[in-house]
Amino acid sequence: MLWEYVHDILPISPKPEFVVLLNAVKRSKPTKAMKETEAELRGHAIFGVKTLGNTVRDTGQLTAKTDYTGFSLDRKTSVTGIVNTEMNSVANELATKLGIK
Repeated sequence: MLWEYVHDILPISPKPEFVVLLNAVKRSKPTKAMKETEAELRGHAIFGVKTLGNTVRDTGQLTAKTDYTGFSLDRKTSVTGIVNTEMNSVANELATKLGIK
């Protein structure tokens, strides 16, 4: 719907760049439906090439905490290094895709 609004209805030029980022992807045992949805998206004529290869994995590390104010990666847990590496990969791919790196 957002794609249609921006490209068919909204009278702006130039049109913004669309980039698709898969968010909250299960770290282990994705369901059959999740696998099918991702495969369909990556194979889509418009959105397939706009979908980043890296994903944001589902992790409690990135979940907001009512008792903590600050950046999630400042909280040191057993997965902090893994999540930090994954987020850097997403950021680098996004920067490359947008031509700012």
